[in-house]
Amino acid sequence: MKALLATGLTIATLFSSPALAQDIEAEVDLFEMQFDGGDDAFVFDSTLAIGNGVDGVALKVEGGSEAGPDLDEIGAQLLYTRTIGARTTLLMGVRRDFLPGDDINYATVAVEHSVGDIVELESYFYLSEHGDLTATAQALVAAPLTQSLTFEPRFEVAWAAQDIVEEDIASGLTGISVSARLRQAIGPILNVYGGVIHERLVGDTRSIARAAGESWNISSFIIGAGMAF
Repeated sequence: MKALLATGLTIATLFSSPALAQDIEAEVDLFEMQFDGGDDAFVFDSTLAIGNGVDGVALKVEGGSEAGPDLDEIGAQLLYTRTIGARTTLLMGVRRDFLPGDDINYATVAVEHSVGDIVELESYFYLSEHGDLTATAQALVAAPLTQSLTFEPRFEVAWAAQDIVEEDIASGLTGISVSARLRQAIGPILNVYGGVIHERLVGDTRSIARAAGESWNISSFIIGAGMAF
């Protein structure tokens, strides 16, 4: 983790030099508690991006845990970004998952695409150091209701190309997540939000969880905050 952050800070310093005329953007998209009446969870998702409108670098850090002071998982990605046209961005780089057991490294290839002014589509593909291929796809709508209030429904699916026994994952679609957040801006930087989320395992991955007596679907209430600057 320290190595990735140090690399990201070094790149940020180089890209932010006046000679390179780069823009720097930082965002904490999610910083939230999810309450389901039992297994409450904390989740965060943040991005630091440096670029000139065409080429850039992004450092993405996300993670979560059951409610408590310790994070169960942290994932960090360092990605080169290339804008193709006005609405599509290609991303390539590396990801490292910091887990309670052994950490795992991945190669990452992704595409982000805007549809109109309010819809964002993302597809991320990951090839692990063990040769396992997984992917996630997300559709995010940010529909303004007033000048400061935004309605944000999201839909995400996860997929695996093969069984990953050590992670209790079967090939095919592995999970879906549907959520809706109502986000209120408080000044130019800070926002707060509330909402609901439903997550469930699907296919043979669900069968593995049920056989082990583990929960395979969760519905939660959400409260959180975000920042962008």
